[in-house]
Amino acid sequence: GPQAFADDIWRACNAIRECGLCPDFVDPDYCFAISYPGPTSAQNGASFQAHWDSRYRWGEYVAGVCTGHGSNIEFSPNPGSATLKRGPPADVRAQEWPAGLEPVVKTLDSGFWRVRIRLPRRAIYVMSGAARIDYKNGIAKQSASNLQPFPPPPAWNAYGLRRSLTLRCPQAYSDAVLARIAGQRPDARAGRLVM
Repeated sequence: GPQAFADDIWRACNAIRECGLCPDFVDPDYCFAISYPGPTSAQNGASFQAHWDSRYRWGEYVAGVCTGHGSNIEFSPNPGSATLKRGPPADVRAQEWPAGLEPVVKTLDSGFWRVRIRLPRRAIYVMSGAARIDYKNGIAKQSASNLQPFPPPPAWNAYGLRRSLTLRCPQAYSDAVLARIAGQRPDARAGRLVM
């Protein structure tokens, strides 16, 4: 549980709030750590299949910390969904992105599409709202071609592993904290609360 979290996990949570990325981020009580072998592995890199983080089990925010090596997170709509039929969100390209980190929209002949966002080493991201409800998320294979845009891993990471930390808390706790924040701060984004 959270009492066993390393200080660096709490620093990441504080950074998420204090830098303005997500001022009402709810402290997690669950940290899922996983390693992704890189292109030198027997499988030519690992991936994490597209999935939903349950909106019934987990709270509004799911945060991730990308360490060791960069990776590509992909968001894809459910086949047959209204989100798929609407097409890729126009605002994903309209936002300002750091050079080299612009999202890439991949459209297949079948009409299926997905949005790929580059996560450099040390990136922290937060998924909420539509990113959690309308889209599955997954990590693209850590193959040499997918990692080409990223600088090589640091010397201490001889095997090119990506280490990921996923931070979240149960929905009931998240909802209670966000309702309390909404009651205390008129500027809180209470409308983003998922019931």
